[in-house]
Amino acid sequence: MKTHTVAIVAFVAAALALAAFFASSRNTAAPPDADRPMGPALPTLATRLNDAAEITVHRSTGAFTFRRTTEGWGLKEKDGYPANFENLRGLVVGLAQLQLVEAKTANHELFARIGVQDVSPADPPADGSPPPPPESQNVHVEVRDNAGTVLASVILGTQKWGAEPEVFIRRAGESQSFLARGRVDVPWDQMAWLDKTIVNFPRDRVRAVTLERDGAPPISVSRISPQFPAFLVENLPEGRELTTPGAGDQIGNLLNFLSLDDVRAAENFDFDAAAPGPSATVHLFDGTVISLRSALLNGASWAVLLASFDEPPPADDQERDMTAIDAARAEAGLLDQRLARWAFKLPDHKVRVLQTTWDALLKPIASSTTADEETPDGEE
Repeated sequence: MKTHTVAIVAFVAAALALAAFFASSRNTAAPPDADRPMGPALPTLATRLNDAAEITVHRSTGAFTFRRTTEGWGLKEKDGYPANFENLRGLVVGLAQLQLVEAKTANHELFARIGVQDVSPADPPADGSPPPPPESQNVHVEVRDNAGTVLASVILGTQKWGAEPEVFIRRAGESQSFLARGRVDVPWDQMAWLDKTIVNFPRDRVRAVTLERDGAPPISVSRISPQFPAFLVENLPEGRELTTPGAGDQIGNLLNFLSLDDVRAAENFDFDAAAPGPSATVHLFDGTVISLRSALLNGASWAVLLASFDEPPPADDQERDMTAIDAARAEAGLLDQRLARWAFKLPDHKVRVLQTTWDALLKPIASSTTADEETPDGEE
C-alpha cells in the first residue's frame, strides 16, 4: 500500500474514533441543569425581601390584605389588628425561596389539574356566616412594596410531599406553569393569621375577681397570697354551701389564656346598640387592674378591656419595692394602650364564666319537708 493511501486510511480512522467519542459523551453525560433548579421562581421578591409592605391573599372564599406600619403588620379587614408576624414571615420567605424545577403545562384547560387556575372568589354566604373552607389549595398571593410596586404575584397550586416538598405554581398573567421546590403555607381562614391571645395572666398573679350583672348581687373571689391554692368565694349567703371547695377557681382564672374569636376596632363597635352583658374587674397582686365590659350583639358576646393601676397596700413588716411598683405601673399603662383600641368577640367557654350565677356555685337548698313526714290521724 502506498504511503499516502496509508495516511488517508489512518486519518479517516482517527476521525471516526473522535466522532464516536463525542457521540458517546453526548449519550452518557447528564442533560444540562438536570440536577439543578432553574432558578428563583420569584426573582424580584428574592432580591427585595425586606421591601415587602403589603400582602394580599386571594382564595375562592374571598381576599384579605396585610399591611406593614410603624407598629408592625396588621390585617386590613380587621381594622389593622396585629397579625402573627411569624406566620407572615414564613409566607414571604417561603415565596422568596421557591426554586423552579421543571416547566409544566401552558394549556389553561389543564391548569385546574395541578391547582394553578385563576382564583375566582365566590359570593359570601347570604346569612353573614363565615365562608366554608375552600375546596382546593388554589391560592393567589400578591406582595407589594410601599409604593405599590408588585414584588411577587403567584398562584400556588397542589403541594407535593416527599424528601423535598414541591408545589405547582404559575406566575399571575403568564400561561406557563412550573413545578417549584419549596413549601409555602397559606391558611385560608384570616383569623388563623392573627395573634389571638388577648391577655394571659397565670393564676399566681391574680388576687381577686368580681363579676357583676344587672339585677343580681355581685360574685367576688379572692386569694390572700399567690401561694394560696384556691380562690375563696366571698359573702356566701347564710346557710348555703359551695358545690365544691374550688367552685370559685373558674372565675379566678377568667383572664388565664383569654383569646378572641373575632375582633374589630372599638371605635367601630356600637355598644349603645348592643344589649349589656356581665362585667368583670380583675385585681392582680402587683396592683394592675383589668376592667372587662361585655355586650351581646347578634347572638355573640363582645367585650372591651381597660387596664389601670392601683398601688397595692404595703405588706406587714416588709419594705416596699418601689422599683417593682413602678415597673407594674408602666406595664399596666402599656397594656391599656394595647387593649383599649379593640372590641373582642369572646369564646364561649369564657362567656360561660362571665355568666356564672350564685345558683351555679351553691348546692341546692334542702327541702323543708321530708319523705317520712305524715299527715296526723284523723286529718284530711
